[in-house]
Amino acid sequence: MYPEKMTTEQLAEAMDEIAEAYVSYLRDIVDEECDLSVRTDVLMENVLEK
Repeated sequence: MYPEKMTTEQLAEAMDEIAEAYVSYLRDIVDEECDLSVRTDVLMENVLEK
């Protein structure tokens, strides 16, 4: 999916894409209101604080 060698700028962009996908995934779990929702909500708050 990503090339083996990237510039610093390319790496930063790739990491932003991955982070956005991760946060989107966590929001989906929270929206499902399942057993993991509360724990996921706390995790997401911690991730977004950093």
